[in-house]
Amino acid sequence: MTPNKIALKMSNILENSARTMARSALDLNVDTRTSTQAREFIEPFFPQAKFVFLDGTYKTISWDNWKDIIEWDITDLKKYKSETFDCDDFAYSFKYSVLKTLEIPCFIVHGHCYDKESNWKFGHFWNAMIADGKLYFYEPIYDRWAEIIKGQKIFIKMAQEEMEYRPITFEF
Repeated sequence: MTPNKIALKMSNILENSARTMARSALDLNVDTRTSTQAREFIEPFFPQAKFVFLDGTYKTISWDNWKDIIEWDITDLKKYKSETFDCDDFAYSFKYSVLKTLEIPCFIVHGHCYDKESNWKFGHFWNAMIADGKLYFYEPIYDRWAEIIKGQKIFIKMAQEEMEYRPITFEF
């Protein structure tokens, strides 16, 4: 075995050990839901939204567990690079980091963000989670979240400004 192959094998062993340690340390309380239940839960908040479900069931955990995961995850430490590592990459990176390590999925949300002052809008990707009977949006670039309350606008602070989040598609 060449030194490069040995290093690759060792990195795989270390990664598997890290997964085991993270699962043990986070002490997750897992519940299972169907994709129909997820749609029925989210639709009253966003009746115009489209849904893409890749699986028939999914796991949910408590919001306290999600806050621990957000604190543990390092996606927000990555450097934003336009067209190379931007909002969609942050959202997918967070989703797959958690899915790969803990086998807990979250939603990828595509929609628009609106500047609170000027109403300037742009396309954006972020994450969403159902936890403790509530819906949350998570901004993985800035490590910030908001609880979604039916009938209220959703604001999350980005770098300096607070942006309004309006979802179009939920992918699970």
